[in-house]
Amino acid sequence: MQSHDEGEPSTTNLTLLHYPVNTPPSHSGLVKHTDVGTLTLLFGDSQWGLQVLMPDTLQWSFIEPRPELGLVNIGDSLRFLSKNQFKSCLHRVQPRRSAVRSRISIAYFLRPRNGTLLTAPDGRRVPIETWNIEKFAILEETHKKQDKGKIATGGMITVQV
Repeated sequence: MQSHDEGEPSTTNLTLLHYPVNTPPSHSGLVKHTDVGTLTLLFGDSQWGLQVLMPDTLQWSFIEPRPELGLVNIGDSLRFLSKNQFKSCLHRVQPRRSAVRSRISIAYFLRPRNGTLLTAPDGRRVPIETWNIEKFAILEETHKKQDKGKIATGGMITVQV
């Protein structure tokens, strides 16, 4: 894919995610969102916490943790580059109150090369860097402010939950 030229600068990264036990959901740092990049490869332990908004019921559903398997999420970039042939997954992390230890996962975020142009949900043609800045800025805001726009959810439906 031309937008993923090997050796070209991008914000592709590998991250260790740590959710301490008994962290209130409002402080977990991962509210409802779509991933910003192309693909996310996620490997986790046996702790529950990942939830997906089911498109047919618009209800949040926990994804069973299976440490022996990885999970692949499609992100905004692939959705935009494929002209919506591939859909982003609206998800959040809400560790269960009954958790007895921290939730740990490793995520590999594949992102397009810097300078790749995307068509944002509002019709603007923007470089991937602009979308990333806007996305990460809104994820720092309150849930109420996030719900007023569609950047956190990648332009997808906004559901009050």
